[in-house]
Amino acid sequence: LICTLDVVSAVGAGMTVKFFPLFFKEDYGLNPGQIQLLFAIYGLSFGFFTWLCEKAAGKIGRVQAGLLFALSGVMCLFLLAYLRWLPSVLFVFVIRGALANAIYPIDRSILMDFVPSSERGRWNAAESISSMSWSGSAVIGGYLMDAYDYRQTFVITAFIYLVSASLRIPLFFLVPRYELPASQQPLISRLVSTEEVQTALLASTRSRSLQFEL
Repeated sequence: LICTLDVVSAVGAGMTVKFFPLFFKEDYGLNPGQIQLLFAIYGLSFGFFTWLCEKAAGKIGRVQAGLLFALSGVMCLFLLAYLRWLPSVLFVFVIRGALANAIYPIDRSILMDFVPSSERGRWNAAESISSMSWSGSAVIGGYLMDAYDYRQTFVITAFIYLVSASLRIPLFFLVPRYELPASQQPLISRLVSTEEVQTALLASTRSRSLQFEL
């Protein structure tokens, strides 16, 4: 389920994320320096919202936090399609990106808990499918923006993200709301040391950051 929703999200992201600089340049006349400053702030926000998502996961559960952040990101993307005042557009743009990308470590932690180390390479290979989907869907996004406009593509992407978010619902019945103590965790979770899980999660997160963003 996580790999499937990852691919669906990548399809939606590829249609939109690559074109944000053009959107701000053509619709608002931002120069390259201003766009780079915006994306610097955009990137810095990821770390803060990842921390917020981790705190939320500790309070309400990982799946619940993931769904909350995913739906909030969808709402922000719908807002981007209709807002016109530049300060509000910039604010929502930064928040949307931070919400969407903050979920990734939580998703990877669920995979680390439920996938044995012997099968982990299979799921890492699935990451390349998401990357290809992100790149390939940019062609569709470019066509839609030429045929319609940027904001119409934002709406289409928001609906795709909504489908991805809905795929999280079955996880409510599969993933415990709160993590069990080590002595009560399933055997499959105890086969891997905490250090190995942390190392694998960090490597996976770095790999994702080099491949695509949502």
